[in-house]
Amino acid sequence: MRTVKLVSIDTMETPQNCTPVAATVSVLGETVLLFKRGIYDEQDLGIREPRDYVVYVLDRDGRNEQFEIPNLSVRFPSIDLLADRSIVITCARTNIGEANATIIHPGDGTRLDFIAGDAIAHLLCDTENRIWVSYFDEGTFPKSLDYDLEPNINGLVCFSCTGELVWKHEQTLDDRIEDCYALNVFEQSVYAYYYWDFKLLEVGSEFAKKRWQVPVSGARYFGIDPYTNLVLLAGGYREASKFHYLCEIHEHNLEIIEKIVLQMPDPTMDLPHTVICRGPLMSFLSDNRRFDFDLRHLNDN
Repeated sequence: MRTVKLVSIDTMETPQNCTPVAATVSVLGETVLLFKRGIYDEQDLGIREPRDYVVYVLDRDGRNEQFEIPNLSVRFPSIDLLADRSIVITCARTNIGEANATIIHPGDGTRLDFIAGDAIAHLLCDTENRIWVSYFDEGTFPKSLDYDLEPNINGLVCFSCTGELVWKHEQTLDDRIEDCYALNVFEQSVYAYYYWDFKLLEVGSEFAKKRWQVPVSGARYFGIDPYTNLVLLAGGYREASKFHYLCEIHEHNLEIIEKIVLQMPDPTMDLPHTVICRGPLMSFLSDNRRFDFDLRHLNDN
């Protein structure tokens, strides 16, 4: 069993009188942080009332951009950047027929609202300027006839840069997404790890699908290198913070070939809870700090 240390990437001062509410890594590798103006506790963050927000974008060369977003109503938000630099923010919980996603154009501040669905688990954009959204189990089971028309019932969907639904996973008896545990969007492809029966799904640039059975249950995130056919999965239900499983992709299944321990630069620190995976790049985010592991460099250690 190998131990591999993460690499410290970004450190940025938290803006004064602001509360961090969401973070991600864009498809271009930028660190994206969403702050709410003012100091709030966790209960306040679940209240959907108009507030002022600020977005910080830190690229790999250390350049920093800042965008003000006034008067935005959102609770339990997720954030990402489209390839055209527009900002996408979603609200995890919503009511039937209620818009809970906003596309904001930083240049002129114009906004476009659309219905992204209830029980959002993940939000990630790709290089084709598309928006991928996955859902947890409270959104994938119909609660009424109207609920059947909501995008979340499909488990995984894709929206255009104007909020139009352009693809949805077809739920069948042998391929049903009841709960998407992890999502990885890399270049033009998306990879979803989901229950029922824990499978890994690849959706290519033209929405062609591949599927593999996975020997690990309950993984919270994964890195994947499609060029070497390797996947690194977080340990399952009982081993989430202890081990990661290095797997090799075969025709119909993944095979565990090694256990890996990912370690912070300071071994006394625990791995951050927020993890964003972009293909082989696995980014661990903690407030204003980011730590990376790149599966392509596994054997460099």
